Amino acid sequence: MTEIKRITTKKISLPLKTPFKTAKHTVTSADAILIGIETNNNVGYGAATPNLVVTGDTLFSIDNIITTVLAPRLIGQSLSDWHYIDSIIQKTVQYNSSAKAGLEIAFHNLLANELSLPLVTILGGKRQPVVTDYTVSISSAEKNGD
Repeated sequence: MTEIKRITTKKISLPLKTPFKTAKHTVTSADAILIGIETNNNVGYGAATPNLVVTGDTLFSIDNIITTVLAPRLIGQSLSDWHYIDSIIQKTVQYNSSAKAGLEIAFHNLLANELSLPLVTILGGKRQPVVTDYTVSISSAEKNGD
């Protein structure tokens, strides 16, 4: 199987139609680091979103940990050893959960593209409910569209 040739990062910002408010902060745009992991034939994309008041991550810290610490360890790795790649992402540094999540998303997207398989197959083979949470804005019901 092919190997990782390049990892790119790019700051993106998408304005929100309505500010999202919590007790800790108000968000007016969705800012993220777009991550691309490339082989000779394919690219996989992921995004890492900062939340200083919750995770301690910033756009700068996410970009910095990816470009200076994680990318150099990942470039040249064979996609066939995906457990080792995941280990590099998860164990090279502590914390930095946003950077790790964005890289993991990009890697799984790349792996699915390389194998010409749907991502659901790579992640377990069948559609299943996903348990998650949802943070509700403390704006008024009228502003939230309710």
